[in-house]
Amino acid sequence: MTLSTVLFDLDGTLVDSSTDITNNLNRTLDDLDFGPLSREVVLSHVGYGAPYLVEKCLSEFLPPTEISRDLVADGLAIFRKHYLAHLIDETRPYSGAIEFLQRLEGIPLGVISNKPEAVVQGVLHALEMDHYFRFMYGQDSTEWRKPDPRVIHYGLVKLGVPFSKSVWFVGDSFVDIHAAKAARVTAVAMTHGYTPVEQLQAENPDILVEGFPDLYKYL
Repeated sequence: MTLSTVLFDLDGTLVDSSTDITNNLNRTLDDLDFGPLSREVVLSHVGYGAPYLVEKCLSEFLPPTEISRDLVADGLAIFRKHYLAHLIDETRPYSGAIEFLQRLEGIPLGVISNKPEAVVQGVLHALEMDHYFRFMYGQDSTEWRKPDPRVIHYGLVKLGVPFSKSVWFVGDSFVDIHAAKAARVTAVAMTHGYTPVEQLQAENPDILVEGFPDLYKYL
């Protein structure tokens, strides 16, 4: 397949950040006088961005009527503080990710995550991966966030690339698949991330692979 551009989600796609997400969220809950949550519960709320993650994790302890905007805002600020202090304690690129990026030399690449921009860029810089990408968007980089396709179109405009099936959007969740399909680009789903394979299959992505070594054959 001829590629014009490849865009990537971050968490669960390029890097396994599951432990750091869980630990930083539990540090936040501890500061707010709540108990810890399991990795499985925390990751079940990942995908729609940090405000959603914080609110859904608070809902494990409080009824919706007691979760105010101020409480979510406070939790988000605390979460961001902890994350910036613990960017890559346990986070590592997935097997084959660096080699895959190297094989895409000459093809413009970008990252579109629903994580805060400072964290997205901080993680990729700390892992010495940021030089591969023309842009690294987080939830606060544009007016839109996934699954809104306009964030993908915005990135493509920045690159000067028209949207088409020669553009790949690589992710690990139904949020990424929905965004890619709505943007009319090729939806590539990775099963090594945080979403059960059955849920990914139900969304009918254009390409479904376990990880980067399996994606090589499509280049």
